Amino acid sequence: MNKSNISLTATQLRLLALGLMFIDHLGRVVFPGQIWMICLGRLAFPIFAFQTAEGYRHTHDFGAYCVRLLVFALISEIPFDLMLSGSAFWAGHQNVMLTLLLGLLACRAWDEQKWWKLALIALAGVVTFPDYGVLGVGTVLSFHVLRGQGLLQLAMLVVINWFGYEGQQLLIGAIKVPVQAFAILAIVPIWLYNGEKGRGGKWLQYGSYLFYPLHMLILGLM
Repeated sequence: MNKSNISLTATQLRLLALGLMFIDHLGRVVFPGQIWMICLGRLAFPIFAFQTAEGYRHTHDFGAYCVRLLVFALISEIPFDLMLSGSAFWAGHQNVMLTLLLGLLACRAWDEQKWWKLALIALAGVVTFPDYGVLGVGTVLSFHVLRGQGLLQLAMLVVINWFGYEGQQLLIGAIKVPVQAFAILAIVPIWLYNGEKGRGGKWLQYGSYLFYPLHMLILGLM
């Protein structure tokens, strides 16, 4: 638990991640070419992955948590496809709720030491083409395995986000920096997490789930 004077509750972390995700999607759909919006948006997924790992630790009903992620993965798929491809069906890329679900299942498989199940989940992270792929699934699992080990979490984010993904690069001075590498900066708000739930309750929990497909649907129909 963070003991500094500056800290973030789970609610504040969630709202921050939602805001960063929205900036990212606006940068892709409404303001293409505004690379700073994409760079900021890179911070969203590690925060969601961290909160999924924390949610796994605190949940009283693992099955209900899985079903919730599955339901919203299904609800979100058409809006996700519309936003990214302009089509209601795009088999080549699935939304991040599937990534988080696979990460959640990976946490359980790890704790049960069912390595065959973990291998199948990793395979699913490849063949189903979820957002951020198998490395996204691994990010959720790594936050679970490395809980409380901040420097190792930072090292994990560096390895995955600097070296794990191909994509656009920025020239900063004489160094080429992958746009995805800005996700590493998510470690700062994650380290500021104080272990407290914060205000909001169920309305915020389900409101944030609903925000995901609704904002993508609006952007996809623009």
